[in-house]
Amino acid sequence: MSTRAYQELEHTADLRLRVTGADLPALFTHAGQGLHALLRCRSGEGAQPANRLIALEAPDLVTLLVDWLNELLYLAERHHEAYAGFCLTLCDEQRLEATALGWSDQHVGRPIKAATYHGLQVERTATGYEATITLDV
Repeated sequence: MSTRAYQELEHTADLRLRVTGADLPALFTHAGQGLHALLRCRSGEGAQPANRLIALEAPDLVTLLVDWLNELLYLAERHHEAYAGFCLTLCDEQRLEATALGWSDQHVGRPIKAATYHGLQVERTATGYEATITLDV
């Protein structure tokens, strides 16, 4: 496997993303960065730094990962922002607290509707975690 933290995988109709991380904060950070890369955002002339606080709880790790990506998609669409940096202050298999760091006045080049459970896999590996996520376009 590639040593990159995230990698776009081929899919016939949607987008697929493989993400790795040495621990859960790294996995969630890389998932957010991969999502940002897939959105292909372009900055407008009025771009300013933007930060959003995010706090999530879920019954399990898989749900938390889907909720994380969908929250980033929601915030990006609602505020016309894009987030490429993340500061996670709490991250375990059921809770996440983070600050998403990005820019305002962003224009999405590739719309993504949602992260899905279809084919979702999160595995613990010898080097940390690996997830494969399908994104609905």
